[in-house]
Amino acid sequence: MSETQFQQGLEDLRKRLIAAGLNVLVQEEDFDRQSMYFKIGSAANNTDFMVSRNFLSDFQRTKNYVQSTNEYITAVAARYKCGSPEHFYCSSGLAIRVSVRWPIQNGLYKNQYTNVILLTTSDLKTGNDSKNSIEIGIAFGGGTVFDIVQVAVNALRAATDAGEIEFVDPSTYRDVWRRVERRQVTPRSQAEIEDFLCGKTFMLGFMVAAAPPSDVWVVDPWDATYLGVTTRQLLLAMRSLIAKGLLEHGMGPEYVKPSNKLLSERSSETPKSDVFQAQQNLIRTKLPLLEELLRDIATFLPQHPLSALILIDLDHFKRFNDAKGHLAGDACLDKAFEIIKNIVGRRGRIYKWGQGGDEMSAFLPDFSTDEAQLIAERIRNTIVQEKLGNDLPVTASVGVCATDKTESKSPEEIVRQADQAVFESKRRGRNCVTVWPFTRTDSLAEDTR
Repeated sequence: MSETQFQQGLEDLRKRLIAAGLNVLVQEEDFDRQSMYFKIGSAANNTDFMVSRNFLSDFQRTKNYVQSTNEYITAVAARYKCGSPEHFYCSSGLAIRVSVRWPIQNGLYKNQYTNVILLTTSDLKTGNDSKNSIEIGIAFGGGTVFDIVQVAVNALRAATDAGEIEFVDPSTYRDVWRRVERRQVTPRSQAEIEDFLCGKTFMLGFMVAAAPPSDVWVVDPWDATYLGVTTRQLLLAMRSLIAKGLLEHGMGPEYVKPSNKLLSERSSETPKSDVFQAQQNLIRTKLPLLEELLRDIATFLPQHPLSALILIDLDHFKRFNDAKGHLAGDACLDKAFEIIKNIVGRRGRIYKWGQGGDEMSAFLPDFSTDEAQLIAERIRNTIVQEKLGNDLPVTASVGVCATDKTESKSPEEIVRQADQAVFESKRRGRNCVTVWPFTRTDSLAEDTR
């Protein structure tokens, strides 16, 4: 093994990472294991891997080394653009984070000497963790460390779908690594592929995204292997779903975002009451008023103790009416109402909660604070993106109050707290979402709503 070849392979790998937009945050040599450790990405969003000196020394001269490295870098870089490169969606509906504990371990298993890769898995919605080990042997069919990581991640996803993964509170220390076995992959049908892509886009692009709605990379070869299909089938399914209005075009031809229609259909639990279904044909001028909102909260809370209220107030709307006239103002309000109705869907009911038509609300049974905040952010962001006032910007200040974060179960108190959250959004500069309870660091400003 030549030191020159090692240095050339190391530099070549670094160049490939940087060319893909992946900064090398850490590069350390493990002399005991004759390996190089890398952490790539950014401080807040990164992943890591470890390769041997032999791998790097032979890198430029070995075709499959270069190929598997390029495939790994391409996949990581594409996921990195949309969020964490360690985020994956499972067919069972879970969004998980998978990180490898380096280096690869070795020891005795069933009286045989073997290598084992250790992976920590997190449920992105609950934050609970699971520790798992996967034996590296004949089942992996050889390949580089990059091939091993892909196979291990997909084996873990399959085990998650089979209900074999136990997620526990990370504050409960359990340094026990459960062994996960690989299983045969049954190719999915076109309908199953489309359902997977809808679920992936909803979960990774909306429910767990840092700033929803976020782009999602559709043509991930790791997903293709996991589903037993080709990347071409993923691409065809994506186009079909865009045509159906469930996905929207993203930053590039292989990226999508969740549409309002998808958000409406992928609710955590759709209420079955006719009172929600009846609103699908409702128009803005016939919205129920505050009194009915209070009655509905009182009616639903006994059956849906976990519920949320969102209050939306268009910013400086009187100025818009004065500048554009009342006809343009009514058209703007109608568009805002349609945005709210499309996003809320049948998961909740919409009301007029203030004196003006620019004050609307949504009551969402079975929604937590975190889930309601995502809906609120989607509403606020869509109002901005749709340019309701054409050349005159229209934004909204939004407040959220849910029963998992307030001790009061009084309808009046829930509305009051959501109203205070709206006022806090105004105080903070408008065009934002505030969740009750909040901490005020400055003195209250004059109410200019």
